[in-house]
Formats: sequence, structure tokens, C-alpha cells
Amino acid sequence: MLAICIPTFDRVHTGFAMSLARLTAHLAQNGKAHCLVNVRTSDLAISRNTAVEQALAAGATELLWLDSDHEFPPDTYDTLAKADLDIVGATYIKRQSTNHLAHIGAEPGGPIVPVKALPGGMCLVKADVYKTVAYPWYETRINPATRQHSSTDYTFAQKAARADYTSWLHKPLSESITHLDEVARQIPKGAL
Repeated sequence: MLAICIPTFDRVHTGFAMSLARLTAHLAQNGKAHCLVNVRTSDLAISRNTAVEQALAAGATELLWLDSDHEFPPDTYDTLAKADLDIVGATYIKRQSTNHLAHIGAEPGGPIVPVKALPGGMCLVKADVYKTVAYPWYETRINPATRQHSSTDYTFAQKAARADYTSWLHKPLSESITHLDEVARQIPKGAL
């Protein structure tokens, strides 16, 4: 069974809701058993770890992580599952950026390439990965010397790599993902 894991705080974007509706309709039409796991908290590490626990308790064999500020195609699961990899996902432009991609360290090559870390907002992870990697799977870390922040998805990728799992970037899917951003727009002074 597939667990669709959606960590949120208190709301989702309309574009995400429509994408999720199309995805779940597509899964149902194709007979793919699935459940939705939504943990609402302001602490992303708690949300992700709790979602994993709930998904595993429900009997999930795969976890599809979707951030609530993305738009994606209805066949997103099929596209990632077809790769038959333990950890595979898409990258996207970071919020409040025009060109900074969210993954770390892609190798050159074909349509699906290994990376040092995937962003957590659009990826498929086989449940066995969570059964192998030590809890907590997701943590926020800060390097005291540099004050650099390492987000939950990157710390998960590091832990998975230490357990001999490779994260894979699906380039074609990445090109069909929209990362929704909230931009405040103001009429410039003197424009009226």
C-alpha cells in the first residue's frame, strides 16, 4: 500500500489540493491502494517522523512525500514507482528564488541520476528504508561553528546514505513540478 504523506502546518495551496485530487483519482482508477497521512504541526521534523510512524502502522510499503506548496501531474506516483528505486524524487526551484534548485550534488548523466540529497517535498521512499535507518529519520540540525542550518530532508538523505541507500533525482518529473510561492506585491510609490 502507498501512504501519501503530507506534512503541513495549517493550510494547503489550492493548486496543491487540485493536484492531490487528480493524483488520488488516478490511483483509484488504476486500483492502487493508498491512504493519506497528514500531520499538522509547526515542527517539520516531528511532522515527518510522525507521518512515517503512522504510514508504517497502516502497513505502507511505500511513502510518497508531497509538500503542500507544489503542483504536480496526476501520474507522479507512477513516474517515480516505475524507476523501482529505494529513494527517488524530483527537485524544484526553492521558494523565494528564481533559479536555485533544492537538491544537492547531482551526478551528470541520463534522466535519473544519483544525488547527495533530495528535497523532501516530492519523493517516493520504500518503507524498508525507514525500517533500516535509525530513528529519528528526520532532524533539523545547526552547525554551531558555521551556524549553517541543515533541513530535515537533507539530514534524512545523509542518514540513508550511511545505511547504503542512494537518493536518485528524476529529471523529467522535476521539469513538471511547480513550487508555489507567496510573493507580496505593492504598487510602487508614484505609480498612480
